[in-house]
Amino acid sequence: MGNDEYWVVVCRGETVLGGGVLLTRHHALTADPYQRGLPAEENSVRLFTANGDRLYGTVIEANPTMGLALVSVAAHPRQDLATPRMDHAVKGDEWQAPYRPSQLVRRLSGTVDAVTHEPGDGSERPHTTIQLTCDRIPDQYTGYRGGPVERRTHGTVPALVGILTSPEAASSAVAPGAPDTLTAGAIDSAMDVFEGLSAYTLAQWLVGVRDDPTAPAEPQQNGTPPVADASAATRTRRQALDDQLEIGNRGMEILDGWVKLKSIEPLDATPYRLAIADALVEAVTDAISRTGGEL
Repeated sequence: MGNDEYWVVVCRGETVLGGGVLLTRHHALTADPYQRGLPAEENSVRLFTANGDRLYGTVIEANPTMGLALVSVAAHPRQDLATPRMDHAVKGDEWQAPYRPSQLVRRLSGTVDAVTHEPGDGSERPHTTIQLTCDRIPDQYTGYRGGPVERRTHGTVPALVGILTSPEAASSAVAPGAPDTLTAGAIDSAMDVFEGLSAYTLAQWLVGVRDDPTAPAEPQQNGTPPVADASAATRTRRQALDDQLEIGNRGMEILDGWVKLKSIEPLDATPYRLAIADALVEAVTDAISRTGGEL
C-alpha cells in the first residue's frame, strides 16, 4: 500500500472517538461510536486524514454485534483521498496497525490467531471476526479502536484485512485465557453486514434518487412554481444510474458465476465486489457530471 493516508481520526466535538478507514471517497468504517458513549441522537462526526485534512461525516449504520459503524463522508470533489487495497486474513498472517492515537505510542503488530465466521440469527447477518495475537498490548488500548489492521505477511501484498473493535466487542469474542489477543471485524464482511456498502445503495445515495418520484414538487419559498425542466433533469440522472447499474450488476453476476463454478473461493471474491462497487460509484459520478446533474 505504500502509505498510511487512507486512515482517519474520528472525533465528536473535542473528543477523539478513535480511528477509522476510508473505504471509498464517500464512506468510512470505524468502531461503533455508540459503545464509546456517543448519544444516539448525535450522529455527526468529524474526520481528520493522515495529512490533516478535515472531513465531515454522519454515522448512518451501526452493528453492535460486530462492533463497527458505517460513516457517510462529505468530501470536496477535488479533494484527493486515498483508499486501501483490501483482502481477507488467514490464520498465521502477520499483521500491523498503522493508526495510533499518538505519535508517542507504538504501533500494534502480531499474528492472526484465528478467523471466526459467526452465522448470525434471524435479526443479524453473518459476519467474520479476526482474533489477533499482539506482540504487546498497551495499557490504554481504547485509543487504537477503529484503526485498520493490515496484512504484512512476507511474500504477500500488503492489504487492509480488518478494523480493530472495542474492548467490549473483544471480550465477548475472544476465548478466555487469551490476555494478549485483540479482536478485529473482518473487512470482507462489510459488503454483507452494511446495507450502505452494497453497490446499488451506493449508487442510489450518490445521485440522490431514493426519494419517491411520484411525490408532488414543493413550491419555492417565494411562491413561484419549481423550475419546469427539473423532472427532465431527474429522468436524465435516473437513466445514467440505470445504465451504470446494468454494467455493475453484470460484473457481479459474472463474479457470482465464477464462485459457483469454484473458479474462485467465496472469500477471495469479496475484494472484487468492493472494487466493483467503488468503480460503479466513480462511473456514476462521471455519467452524472457529463449530463449536467447536481450531486
